[in-house]
Amino acid sequence: HPLVEGPLLPSGARADGHLVDKMGIRNMQVPVDVGSFRRVFDRAGNACVAIDVIFAPWVVSKLANCVPIIQRGGKMDTTRQSLVVDLVTVALRNVQNYAKPVKEVNSRGWKFLKASYKFLDEQTNTPVEFEPADEQDDVEEVKEVSAVEQVAGAQEAKLIEVVADSSASVRRNRGVLKPGFLTNTKGVLYGVSGSTEGVIPENAGDPMGWLPKKLRQSCKIVDTASTQQKTSSGLPAEQQKMQKEIEQIFDKHSYNSMWADDVPQKSPEEKDEPRVSMETKDGQLICTITPADQQAAASRFDIELCANRIRVNGRELPIPATVQESRAQAKFSKKRNRVTITAPLA
Repeated sequence: HPLVEGPLLPSGARADGHLVDKMGIRNMQVPVDVGSFRRVFDRAGNACVAIDVIFAPWVVSKLANCVPIIQRGGKMDTTRQSLVVDLVTVALRNVQNYAKPVKEVNSRGWKFLKASYKFLDEQTNTPVEFEPADEQDDVEEVKEVSAVEQVAGAQEAKLIEVVADSSASVRRNRGVLKPGFLTNTKGVLYGVSGSTEGVIPENAGDPMGWLPKKLRQSCKIVDTASTQQKTSSGLPAEQQKMQKEIEQIFDKHSYNSMWADDVPQKSPEEKDEPRVSMETKDGQLICTITPADQQAAASRFDIELCANRIRVNGRELPIPATVQESRAQAKFSKKRNRVTITAPLA
């Protein structure tokens, strides 16, 4: 049919016949059109109702190719059988609003509910034929008119109606104040000392008032603002002599420290070079690199190995033998804080 196109992939592209034969129509959007009721007669002459479900022409041709196999009772491959079931499922799902007897569709086929006619012909004792869709329009119009009349009648009725309920008990509001509260003068509002509001506390004005009372009593507090500094002239002669000796000792120590021997220090540019040891054993070169400072991490070394030399943190060292640098291996020991390089001799 020109109005119906092929299945639509999740990417938005149209699926071709080869892809449908290989994967089926699952996870695809299958365009479909459903026709109206048609009155037909079966081979026995009984009246039936048919509904047309329209697919793309090449999709219908794939179903038509399967009809001879089904009539002969032959077996189809799994993909083709799944395609037939999926297309029939799509068709039945789209006509569920029209054909109420349809219950479910599964891989084994489709099922119809058991239905019976409500009226039988008294003379022939056969079911009454279905009425065509054109003749049923008048009945639907009558039903719509009656529904409109019911809505209009409901609008004319009262929207709000007050109904007095005599059975409900009236709840009395309780007062905010207890009866007699304002007239009762038997009690005393304040005690003998009167109101304690606004009384200056005991530790008012005390700079150490934030300390607990017992802690302040056990502490000896000295006011440095009121104390006078005692000069050395008021000290006894013995103490003055001792004080001068102590001052001379400190002055001498500070004087000597100014002219003390300078301790050679390392310039900031000088760095402790890592220790490198090399030996040949069993046809291999074994090179061990450890940091000069044990606190330094050996895993941070910049190591490059060539055929006849090795470079560690920019310092080049010769190798006693030629090695195959492409087959060299390096191993870091965290426990011993060292790097071991092994390379076969060339």
